[in-house]
Amino acid sequence: MRRTLDWSVVLGLGLFMALLVVNAALTYRNTHQLNEDVNWLSHTNEVLDLTNGVLLALVDAETGERGFVITGEDSYLEPYDNALNRLDRLMTTLKDKTQDNPSQQGRIESLETMTDRRIDLLKRGVELRRAGGDETQALIVSGEGKAQMDALRALVAEMRDEEQDLLNDRQIRSTGAYQTAVATGLITRAARAGDRRRVRLAPAAQSVGTPARGCGHP
Repeated sequence: MRRTLDWSVVLGLGLFMALLVVNAALTYRNTHQLNEDVNWLSHTNEVLDLTNGVLLALVDAETGERGFVITGEDSYLEPYDNALNRLDRLMTTLKDKTQDNPSQQGRIESLETMTDRRIDLLKRGVELRRAGGDETQALIVSGEGKAQMDALRALVAEMRDEEQDLLNDRQIRSTGAYQTAVATGLITRAARAGDRRRVRLAPAAQSVGTPARGCGHP
């Protein structure tokens, strides 16, 4: 018995193969996009941590300087010295991590200048106290840094706002890529199931459409 070619099966297989090719391309693109977004999310969070670290280091330096000015004991300068060392590392890393962002690079230059001025003022307070100057005079010098710290906090807030906006955009893009990947997978599974069903039913359809041949003589 000769079977006729079921073109619906052939067409279904062709469409299924085309869908597999498209699905592979989309999967590659979505996977690449997801990996890239994960890297950028990590990068943005790192920049946020660094900006927060700069402020914390400045606060630690200020606290240590004030403790020394009030007591005259060198032990209070330990957190002050540690904070200065941390600031150098934080600023260097922050510059490196924001090379892709010209606006942030400009803010970091301003941040570095303002930080240097704040540290210079703290050093003046320490030097006055070491020189045996009047404690009140040293505290007044230290108090001049309030305006500097307010300006520093405002600048860091600008940097954090921009990084947060970038983080939100990247999270939205990452979510979109993930949803596309899931939808593509579901469509492929549905197409595969339909194709298997079509192949399974094809022989039955052919047998129904083929006239039965008698066994006896006419």
